Amino acid sequence: MATNPTITEQIRQIALEILSEKPEGIRYSDLVKKILEQNNSFKSNSIAGVIVNLEVAFPDKVYKPDRGVFRLLRFKEDIATQPDKIDTSIKITKKKNINEDDFYQPFADWLVKELEECTNALTN
Repeated sequence: MATNPTITEQIRQIALEILSEKPEGIRYSDLVKKILEQNNSFKSNSIAGVIVNLEVAFPDKVYKPDRGVFRLLRFKEDIATQPDKIDTSIKITKKKNINEDDFYQPFADWLVKELEECTNALTN
């Protein structure tokens, strides 16, 4: 009797599929967005929790060539797709009435998940 894959297994499978299409690798936040695009029934926090240590879950398939960047091991030796080709541009959106508090959580997430400079960041 076949069992349905768990949400964690589904997220990991989608992440691996996305990584297979990105030989240059992909940043953590972009991977979260791509997974949400493929299945918007997942919660972004669930996705984030599952993929944050993707290289630990799949040490034989995934590695981090740089902080916050995931890449499949099969692309490791491909010189043409080294991580320096990753888009690091910042997208700016306008929002009215921006408060300082609006920056706390995104900055904490960026420190922990993108830069991997710390393991925990408090926002209060």
